[in-house]
Amino acid sequence: MRDSVLFAEVSLRRNYQDLTFCPQNNREDLAQSYHRSITALGKIYPDYHLFDDKALTDDELPFESTVFLPPAYDQLVQTALFVDKASGFSAAINMDEHLVLKQSGSQRDLAAQVTVLRKTEAALSQEGHPFAFDEQYGFLSYRPVLAGSGLHVRLVLHLPMLHFLKQLRPITEALKAKGCGITPLTTKGGRNPARLYILSNNSSFKLSDDQIVSQVLACAEMLADKEAAILGKALAQNEQSTIADQVWRAYGLLKYARRLTASDFLIHWNSLRIGAQEGIVPLTTTQADGLMRFANDYAFQTEGADPKTFVFRRADAVRRVLSGG
Repeated sequence: MRDSVLFAEVSLRRNYQDLTFCPQNNREDLAQSYHRSITALGKIYPDYHLFDDKALTDDELPFESTVFLPPAYDQLVQTALFVDKASGFSAAINMDEHLVLKQSGSQRDLAAQVTVLRKTEAALSQEGHPFAFDEQYGFLSYRPVLAGSGLHVRLVLHLPMLHFLKQLRPITEALKAKGCGITPLTTKGGRNPARLYILSNNSSFKLSDDQIVSQVLACAEMLADKEAAILGKALAQNEQSTIADQVWRAYGLLKYARRLTASDFLIHWNSLRIGAQEGIVPLTTTQADGLMRFANDYAFQTEGADPKTFVFRRADAVRRVLSGG
């Protein structure tokens, strides 16, 4: 897949049978869902960390933890993100469903992630709080279209050329025919400076886990192939191409910048990753993707640093990576 995928997540959407469905319909039921979920999950993952209330903001969470959360999740009440960092497991509580179980990892081991997630689901079923289920439609959702097994596979892909040439809109119908959808990964301002997109299956109704994994991977492969074909033509002029020039400009700026906002970082990271993927600059795609931990302020918040220094700390951190430090 030519290293187009940055993040991968498998999730299971569940609602408690005896409680009113989200979002935000019944404060008492939301409170029950909140405490019930944390208590049950804590028995399975005792070394968890909980992000809730004021901690549920973009800059209080690691960037990769915010990627797959629903829009405006930080504006809701009685919500939490349950995280077990060691295992890659997390759970979104009361953000859209009562409970969305999540397992993160690589697109290369999606089947293993599904297996782990199913084991967690089985352990939760022993707690005596059944999930809403219908014999005809499967597990129920606050959105009827999401009823089914509740399994969703989501991948974050870097698609700069398809974005630049506005080729994603015509591809949308082809993806829809294959059971998938794609949405831009936007910042708070509604922009997509890093040219990242989230690919996911649209439905889980009457589909097996293997079928869902296969259809998402097939769509990801299609997107990666189209991206690679366009990029290959753009780089045909080698060092004289506009793309190569943009790559080196981004590399130089990020390597020597002394002040770097999150927005500036994402804009130049886009070109830097192209250079890493195509072997233009002395950086691997793994290293480029690792820089995304500086895409928000979480890394600097945890250090207890003065917010006024974040732009300087981000520049220092990126510069160290690009200098081999």
